[in-house]
Amino acid sequence: MRVAILGPLEVESAAVGGARLRRLLVRLALAAGRAVTVEELAADLWPEEPPADPGNALQSLISRLRRTLPEAGALVSVPGAYRLEADTDAGEFDRLTARARQHDDPAVRAALLKQALGLWRGAALGEVAATWPARGPTCWPAAPSCGRPANGGGCRWR
Repeated sequence: MRVAILGPLEVESAAVGGARLRRLLVRLALAAGRAVTVEELAADLWPEEPPADPGNALQSLISRLRRTLPEAGALVSVPGAYRLEADTDAGEFDRLTARARQHDDPAVRAALLKQALGLWRGAALGEVAATWPARGPTCWPAAPSCGRPANGGGCRWR
């Protein structure tokens, strides 16, 4: 399964509806392959007014997202957290830019960077970005000033 977030949210073979469900998927996709705690997800989904029972509300959203995703098992429960097992365009962007930084040949570097830039289809996170007023990642995929490793570690939310 592939999730594209470098522009409007797109999921291969699935239509994800509802702003909060889309926001949940984007948040999990930004951390693809890594667990995101229930507390982090609840804080990101309900920054101003959390529901009376954020754990139950989140569990309901997770259940809806699982029914929506085209691959069974793509959304994994781990103790106190959830992990999305999916390929993302942001992950591919990270890998391509990391490979470009490792090459001495300027032509190879340019080709890899051109390929990475070609993954962008519009504004980062598309319409979902607007649902995070004054919130979002403190670093974005492979931003040179971020120092984010290729495996995605080190990205924090404000």
